[in-house]
Amino acid sequence: MKIGNTELMSKVKTMPTLKEILLIYVGYILPRQKHDLHHAELQKLLKKVTGKKYSVGTLRKELSLATHCKFVEPQLKYQRRTYALTDRGRMAIAIALPKHKTEPWDGKWRIVALAVPSKDRASTIKITKLLQAIGFRKLLKNIYISPNQSAALIERAATELGIRQHILISKSTSIERQNIALQRGWDVRTIKQEYETFIKSAKRQMRHHCHKPEWPIIAKRIEYQFTPIYMRDPNLPAELLPHPWPAQEAIKVLKEIARSLK
Repeated sequence: MKIGNTELMSKVKTMPTLKEILLIYVGYILPRQKHDLHHAELQKLLKKVTGKKYSVGTLRKELSLATHCKFVEPQLKYQRRTYALTDRGRMAIAIALPKHKTEPWDGKWRIVALAVPSKDRASTIKITKLLQAIGFRKLLKNIYISPNQSAALIERAATELGIRQHILISKSTSIERQNIALQRGWDVRTIKQEYETFIKSAKRQMRHHCHKPEWPIIAKRIEYQFTPIYMRDPNLPAELLPHPWPAQEAIKVLKEIARSLK
């Protein structure tokens, strides 16, 4: 089970791997070049996009591995040996379009207060990680808040850990200094700024590069730039977010990029 944003963020990629770049090259760029695969040209493209110089031997090895894993298949086009992307390979590099699930908010904050004895420290750590994973944030020492309706999950976990009697779960229609709590707990202003910066950068890159041979690789890199921002998005009710919240506009930009590759 993945717990908390810190653990999730440690697994986030910000650049396509060499395997993904080669699949993108085979699927989107090679057909535009009449399937004429020149390793020297591929080397130049990789150097331009990633800043790294890969040997021809490395590229041949990666293509061989992709073939073995059935991401690509060798073909003969125009009397030349080349490669084509399989359905499996196409799925591996398709731009993932996230869906933001929003539900009507009942206007109530969930408050969880922990008073677990020190001898049950291991259980405290487990319940705290669960609280963070399902969207709770620390308001004060041992007090966590969230607008999400998840009290039943907390009760069940606390009961299984044998600490239910040491936890108080309550509801409130208001939180004192709510805006400060939102900023301290979810850092909403920073995430909003990151979305806005991403949107401007992605649109600029699309304008400047969408007709260039390396565009499919740049498009994948843009997706990876979006992922850590989206993963940090607290998915709070609209009433609690700065207006306008740019998540949907960022997703719209991703959809435009995905359409540009078809």
